[in-house]
Amino acid sequence: MISDPTRCSDCGAEMELGFLPDVTQAGALQQKWVRGPVEEKWIGGVKTKGALPVETYRCKNCGLLKSYAK
Repeated sequence: MISDPTRCSDCGAEMELGFLPDVTQAGALQQKWVRGPVEEKWIGGVKTKGALPVETYRCKNCGLLKSYAK
């Protein structure tokens, strides 16, 4: 069953689209979802091949957050 991201699954109120920023020294970036466990690069950081941007909806009534990798 596919849920409607514009309606809250807890209280049925309207959801609004937004995002959760990843804050770095260079500024803020959109979060990404990566399949599988974390794999570190040999020079530091982690591998992000195939990363999908994450959209997050917030319920205007109860504050529930739901995230989707698109």
